[in-house]
Amino acid sequence: MSVHTLSFHDVSYALLNADYLSWIGRTFPNITKLEGLRISPSITALLSQPETIEKHLPNLKKLLMVTEKSLRQDDVSADDLKRAMRRLPCIFPSIEMCIQHSGCGEDACKMTMAYGEDGRVVDLKVESLYTPSLSLLNLMMM
Repeated sequence: MSVHTLSFHDVSYALLNADYLSWIGRTFPNITKLEGLRISPSITALLSQPETIEKHLPNLKKLLMVTEKSLRQDDVSADDLKRAMRRLPCIFPSIEMCIQHSGCGEDACKMTMAYGEDGRVVDLKVESLYTPSLSLLNLMMM
């Protein structure tokens, strides 16, 4: 029996970096779906060392990343995040989709990037996840 999905659900989400991915690759070599890692503080490292990460998760198809804060509060530009997400096929050769959730409340958003077999981005969506509560909507309508 092998593990194909690995999820981290913690307020202090682990960083997406070479050391952590090396451990995951050794412990769970057949991972196809990885959820709950943070990319934002590790973007520079991610972009500068793809060759050290690539060999650890060759079967990874879906990556779901999170940030506790909005991108503005995390000192990460949306452009840097997009560049990092575009480089993911260099690190994860089988990746098909990456989803980045960030922030909460009015700043909550989701960026989804899908990749073709050649590693090129074939779809990019950015969505706001903010939904005002019904009580707030009722107040606004009065």
